[in-house]
Amino acid sequence: MQNALTSGICRSATVPDHLEEAIVVDTARQATQTREDCTDDWLATFQTAFVPPDALPPISALASLLEEQLPSKVPLASKTLERWSGLLSSALRGLFVRNELKTCKAMKRLLVQMAECSPCGGSSTTSYIWFWDSLIRRVLEFVLVTASVERDSSELRPHFLLFLDKECVFRGWEGSGESDVATLRRALESKTSWSFGDDVPYVFGYVAAGELVQLYALSPYSAEKTKIASHMLAQYDLEHKAQRFQLLLALLNLCRLMPTVWLLQIRPDERPNANEALAKLLALEKAETEKTQGQTIKKEMNSY
Repeated sequence: MQNALTSGICRSATVPDHLEEAIVVDTARQATQTREDCTDDWLATFQTAFVPPDALPPISALASLLEEQLPSKVPLASKTLERWSGLLSSALRGLFVRNELKTCKAMKRLLVQMAECSPCGGSSTTSYIWFWDSLIRRVLEFVLVTASVERDSSELRPHFLLFLDKECVFRGWEGSGESDVATLRRALESKTSWSFGDDVPYVFGYVAAGELVQLYALSPYSAEKTKIASHMLAQYDLEHKAQRFQLLLALLNLCRLMPTVWLLQIRPDERPNANEALAKLLALEKAETEKTQGQTIKKEMNSY
């Protein structure tokens, strides 16, 4: 896009050096233009960065992929970025680009909630659900707008399940801050059976023990695929805001892979052309976005 994202650089004394590389603005017009919400444009561009099946990375490359800069960074106003400039998180450079004319307002609202949320009090698993959802679920639902989520408080299956078109691509096992993370990891493995087909190299998961979150790739343990092996990709202490942004970058990069993991779960004889299938999923997401926006506009009109 040849717009304010690519027209010039404006340096701010209040923004540290580690953000300057990610700060691109139109300096000539920023003072006179009304800031435009570019949420739809950013989502559309981000969705073109989904990784096709023939480029799906091996498990050994996933940890480094989580830290990669986004192919399409999120445009935000400098005033918004400066709220978190003191965190000195390398993730900020990978996530955001400053733009005074266009800003992703939906992401801004999400970021404010992510940065300010805290557990609801108490030490039980239930007291952390809103906290985890603010940092994980809402990110996934924002980017993968057709995704559906199921929560289960029993100990019979993972507590968090995320589906794309009825196929599970991400699951989580959760516990209180006093839980042993190794025990949670074993539960995630033992309560997951491999039913994703022969062409799927892995699906994704997490364990959460209070404010500690670990991301995993889950793969068959043996040729018989009767057991699951978990491969830890990253760990985050979400008590620290800087690590919340690192988790955000990791989740957005995982979202680039999830549609392909969904596609490979479809039986080969029923699987459509990869490009057509992903295009269909994107079309569904676009329709869902437009539906949501229509409901929001109607709600706002009724509020007057």
